[in-house]
Amino acid sequence: MHKCGQTRRIQRISGLLLASYLAATAAGCKRNAPPPSNDTQAPAVVTPTPVKVSPTAPLNPTAPNPTVVRISAFQDGHLQVDGQTLSYDDVYTLLKGLDPDKSLLWYYREASSEPPHPTVQRLVKAINDLGLSISLSTQPDFSDYIGTDKKSHPRVWHPN
Repeated sequence: MHKCGQTRRIQRISGLLLASYLAATAAGCKRNAPPPSNDTQAPAVVTPTPVKVSPTAPLNPTAPNPTVVRISAFQDGHLQVDGQTLSYDDVYTLLKGLDPDKSLLWYYREASSEPPHPTVQRLVKAINDLGLSISLSTQPDFSDYIGTDKKSHPRVWHPN
């Protein structure tokens, strides 16, 4: 296999491993999350921001200009995508529309040492089930990422 192809495969596998780790460590996570409810409200429209990625960025998808979606999960269960508060169903709809090969989720969870809210557990399972690449952050501004060594590292790139 070509070296570039190996790198892409390793990056994809790394993303899946982190998502699996997240799902496995979520306290009380159910095996099968219920499907999104049928809210009568129209879903909010959120357009993820495409950004240019440094070749040294962790979990860099294979696309030259991947879509980065910044997801914040809060202790009370509310979710934000790129700073906008959305329902679980709206976030799920957004995630389903992402191309796993051209997208990267930056994920921050408030009070990560505490058990996650059930909504956050459903979100983590959905991310894992959809096979999306994820980069975990301990900072609400996504200025760091958790490496495979389970330590915080400064993020080497930031979208504008």
